[in-house]
Amino acid sequence: MAVWKITESVSELKEMLWMFPHEEFKFESRNLHWLASRVLLQELLKDRVAHEEHQLLKMPNGKPYIIGLDCEVSLSHSGEYAAAIVSRSGKVGVDIEEISERIKKIAPKFINEYEWQHMEGENDLHTMYLLWAAKEAIFKWYGDGEVDFRKHMKIIFPGNADETCYNAVLSKGKETLLKVYHEIIDDTYQLCWVF
Repeated sequence: MAVWKITESVSELKEMLWMFPHEEFKFESRNLHWLASRVLLQELLKDRVAHEEHQLLKMPNGKPYIIGLDCEVSLSHSGEYAAAIVSRSGKVGVDIEEISERIKKIAPKFINEYEWQHMEGENDLHTMYLLWAAKEAIFKWYGDGEVDFRKHMKIIFPGNADETCYNAVLSKGKETLLKVYHEIIDDTYQLCWVF
């Protein structure tokens, strides 16, 4: 897994990208995020693949995969950061989110009753983003869509608030216990990953 602080321009990132064909988007920020996540993925894979172009496609549910490479991939980007995780041995999911007040509007859609009880009020942005990023990472790990973030996912809060790993339960089909790792970056980004 790797995280990249995006300081490059779109043109600089285009010059760095050799593994995947470039797509062009209308908005500069979308181009920047798209390129940074692909360059980061390229960095993770560069010692494992020949210096040749590959196709990174998406399944109908949005999960990315690389044609011809036997590995699991997950990508994320937000604000000034991109994140990527790769595994040859199992499913993966990663999410990075810039912490801001806007999450308050959607919090009731993804936080369940148990999780509300472990928050320090309705202004506990760090915990809201921990829950959101953790559930996004689990959703990407699961990869089959149709998951209700409140109903099908539960983040288990440890006794120690400084923990960097949380247990989580995904109750979709069967109950699956997962470990969700998290880190705060630059005091304003929540990073979560599952493997």
